[in-house]
Amino acid sequence: MIFLPRLAEGLVFVITPFNQVIALDPATGVERWVFDPQIARDRAYSEASARGVAVQGGTVFFGTPEARLIALNAATGKKLWESSLGPATNDGNYQVTSAQVVVVATVIVGSSIGDNGRAEMERGAVSAFDSRTGKPEMDMASRPALVDAHGRPAVTVLTKMGHYFLLDRITGKPLLPLEERAVPERVWKANKFRRRSLSRCVTACSTLQKFEPRPGWCADGFAKLRYEGVFTPPTPKGTLPIFPATWAAPTGALPVTTPGAAR
Repeated sequence: MIFLPRLAEGLVFVITPFNQVIALDPATGVERWVFDPQIARDRAYSEASARGVAVQGGTVFFGTPEARLIALNAATGKKLWESSLGPATNDGNYQVTSAQVVVVATVIVGSSIGDNGRAEMERGAVSAFDSRTGKPEMDMASRPALVDAHGRPAVTVLTKMGHYFLLDRITGKPLLPLEERAVPERVWKANKFRRRSLSRCVTACSTLQKFEPRPGWCADGFAKLRYEGVFTPPTPKGTLPIFPATWAAPTGALPVTTPGAAR
């Protein structure tokens, strides 16, 4: 069992690997209430774990292995609302295992995606919900950072593919040129990807990743595999896979430096 107890609202809140939330008296350990979300038991979850709950404003927030976000009354354990984060059909590969973060009236929640469970997996994302109603507010793969863009308040975000967004913090309009290109038809018909054109950060912030093998055994092995860039589909003969999620962008947060700051 991996979880962090939470002391708030005069109670200690713990959560079990199968998401039963328990409220205890901090002085005596006496159980005050228990809430069981009745998670589905007919799915092969990629992991069975719950690492904590979030508590703010008299409300307890937690996620489930079927990717549900649930809000409870902290004093009584009564359910206030429930929202779904994952796909309509969830086989257990899209989960919520970490505790949420509550900022003012917004609940921020991450996701846990099973590794290599099938050919097409859901994309991990950071989502935000209204803490009072459970309505979605945003969905992204990396925590945004607040920056100053030539005197304008802005927000910057990276995607797992390494796409870079710089948006006006007030209006949400892009502050950098956006170019939309079609993905090769042989890979994903009718789908599109966006490429960011940055004059100072072209290599790190676009999808033009290119693999160049070293001479010798690496080049010999590479010659036997299919490789056509980031969107190369898998083949029975072998494909060199590129997983930008692990290196193209930090999924935790975007590091930002202030001009003139010490390095």
